[in-house]
Amino acid sequence: MKLGLRKPNLKSRIKAKTVGKVKRQVKRAVNPLYGKPGMGLVNNPRKSIYNKIYSKTTVEWYPKIKTKTGKSIYEYNDVSDFWSDADIDTITLFDIDEMDVEAAEAVYLSNQSGKMNKENKWKMQRISSKIALRDIVPPIFALGDGVRTKSGKSRHDFSSDFKYLANLDLSTFSEDDIDEMDIELIQAIYKAKNNLWKRRNEKSIFKRIRKRYIEDVIL
Repeated sequence: MKLGLRKPNLKSRIKAKTVGKVKRQVKRAVNPLYGKPGMGLVNNPRKSIYNKIYSKTTVEWYPKIKTKTGKSIYEYNDVSDFWSDADIDTITLFDIDEMDVEAAEAVYLSNQSGKMNKENKWKMQRISSKIALRDIVPPIFALGDGVRTKSGKSRHDFSSDFKYLANLDLSTFSEDDIDEMDIELIQAIYKAKNNLWKRRNEKSIFKRIRKRYIEDVIL
């Protein structure tokens, strides 16, 4: 019996979400009892017991997002319904950066009311920044390909402009660079970098960015 982290299998994950999804839908249409609790134990007791033990003794290699109702993602007809029901306690910053804007909106709208701890409030601010960046079309090309990021990657290695801007190394900019930037780019950098931890040599540049954002956007 395996213990610890489960070995990731991209091929199996893609198959489960494509071919496997269609097969499950057909089986449910033919057999109303398919997928119901307890049916696995009736049809194949050995496999059912093995899977139960396996799920208890191993964990996913990535943090798993749970829902408020306890359903899995496969039980939702629409992905937006899944994100609306997602428990924000189990959503990580990596998840927020990876999710698309529609998913971010669903999470934000479903968690607007109610009390939150400091960590979840911080997550909501991050989600809000991601949504706000959708309405901004920053001239990213103005930064050039020579701009450094904290991870050492180039702009084309990031899956979205939001992740790229959030990963910028602000210490490579001067105050003159900030003063000469287009306001759309200033606004986008502020939204992406706000609420993120910054190194000591980045703080003065971010203050300059925030000053321009307040003066040219808010006021």
